[in-house]
Amino acid sequence: MENELQIQATNLMRQFTDAAKAMEAPDFKDPAEESYVAGVYATIEHLSNNPSEMTIMQASISMLFLSGFLEKQKIATIDSLTEVDNVFSFERDLSSALVSHHKAIDYERKHQVTRAVAIVDLDYFKDINDNLGHVAGDKALKKMAQTLDTTSRTEEAVYRIGGDEFALILEDHDPDNGKENIQTAIKRFEDAVSELTIEYNGQERPLLASIGYHIINDNDQTAEQVKNLADKGCYKSKEKKDERQEKVWAIIEERQNPTNEPS
Repeated sequence: MENELQIQATNLMRQFTDAAKAMEAPDFKDPAEESYVAGVYATIEHLSNNPSEMTIMQASISMLFLSGFLEKQKIATIDSLTEVDNVFSFERDLSSALVSHHKAIDYERKHQVTRAVAIVDLDYFKDINDNLGHVAGDKALKKMAQTLDTTSRTEEAVYRIGGDEFALILEDHDPDNGKENIQTAIKRFEDAVSELTIEYNGQERPLLASIGYHIINDNDQTAEQVKNLADKGCYKSKEKKDERQEKVWAIIEERQNPTNEPS
């Protein structure tokens, strides 16, 4: 019986360790939430020192509530369709990035971090919805989110912030080449979305996006100001959308009607 209780206690401790990692995220900074989590921790710690039927039952109930709490937090910060972070996460993280930037202004240069915000807007999304239907539109949004997510690196975050609009927050810790590295990262995302297509019910068409960005500087005071500056870059990028679409239509045409090379 004692061995069985110890196994249960060990499993619960493992669950709590996993939950604790999730609680390291900035989402869990509200005093009421911290107090709640501290209570769960006390219960689990008591379990590790006194594995019994009673403490295991108490810890199991605590973990059940904690799992529900974490799931609620996930729902509140994740876009349900695309499963990337949502606009609430974006606003929180962008505000945090601005605070961190201004705190670092007086630091030595070696401590500075280059941060940027990019806006990614789907081109011809209304056309996809109108011609292929809203199911195809949802599929397009999911594919774009997946492409951005798989293209991103650890220090880069992807968000869906509107109907067909996504955002990226990028960081680079190289004090000498930060801006150049950010520009290289933007180019990586532009390349990733430059030849995408959407296929639905046997129809294939371009799935493209325009990307604009803004590197945060000492004059930027609000998250809205930073987003607006990135938006301006996105609008400028859209000037090239017809050229990009023609390129991808040519790719689709070649794929559907491959040129027969002479033997």
